[in-house]
Amino acid sequence: IDTTNGQGTLCQAGHPTPFVIGSGGELQAVGQGGMPVGLFPDAEYQDSHFTLGVGDRLYLYSDGITECENHQQELYGEERLQQLLCEYRKLPKNQLFQRVEKALSAWHSGETDALQEQDKKPSRPFADDISLMAIERIT
Repeated sequence: IDTTNGQGTLCQAGHPTPFVIGSGGELQAVGQGGMPVGLFPDAEYQDSHFTLGVGDRLYLYSDGITECENHQQELYGEERLQQLLCEYRKLPKNQLFQRVEKALSAWHSGETDALQEQDKKPSRPFADDISLMAIERIT
């Protein structure tokens, strides 16, 4: 990411599709997928380009979030994650991450009140790693 103009380039290499949420709530997917690194020796990877305006955030995350299942084996999904991040986009990142953790725990455990409880831990372990990173342009 060029810090002078906000222009960036990324390559997915098998990771879930990153997205940018603008300061006004607009959402833009960045990338077209791609094969995991090292899986095929002759695999080719495409760069994807994006621009971060002031106040925009780029989100990168593991599939442990979108593939998290509830008791009915329904996936949390990309759309649900995007809606949550858009809804709380104005929160400081640490508070936003706490909201995501609580929402995901509630989904996974089937506990609809988990968002209200401050120190609630999941009642059952997650099946996969859970990672979320946000990069915000502040100037």
